[in-house]
Amino acid sequence: MAAVVGLVGALGGAITGGYAAIRGAREAADRSARAALEQAARQARDQHQHWLRQERRSAYAELLQDAEDFLMKLADLVTCAENQAEDGASVLEALEGVMTAQIQVIRRTGPVATIAGRDVMTHLQNYVSESRSTSDQLMGLRPPVLPVDLVRNRYNTMTEHFGRLVLSVAREVQAGPTSSSVTSRSA
Repeated sequence: MAAVVGLVGALGGAITGGYAAIRGAREAADRSARAALEQAARQARDQHQHWLRQERRSAYAELLQDAEDFLMKLADLVTCAENQAEDGASVLEALEGVMTAQIQVIRRTGPVATIAGRDVMTHLQNYVSESRSTSDQLMGLRPPVLPVDLVRNRYNTMTEHFGRLVLSVAREVQAGPTSSSVTSRSA
């Protein structure tokens, strides 16, 4: 009888030990799988954020290049106005350059609006509004004689807005857009 009780106890201990070992191995495997999934998700998030930063920088670089081109075309027009070019063709060419560059800035606005934070959007909207105002004023002039002060003042105004836009883009690229600005547009 003692041998039977000892055998039953030994079998019970072995079964309990085996069950505990299997359960422990299963729990360890589950923890390991969860940790691997969390690491994969974290890595995917990090890669997505990196990709998004690259896309944002690329879109901003293209926008700022087009905005700078607009300023350069406006500077060319200032030069024409200051020289009072008697050749109406060069003034018209400079005006056409300004208008073409302004259109390119407006085209860049849409893609940038989808990724920009509030500060960048505010300065971009101000820049585009002023560039439209500048174009409207310039279109009302009678070439080849342009009022030098008006053209120079428009150039100075656009330079100020460009500087603000550049600073807001630099701040956002460094820190990223605020979460409130991104969620407010996605809602």
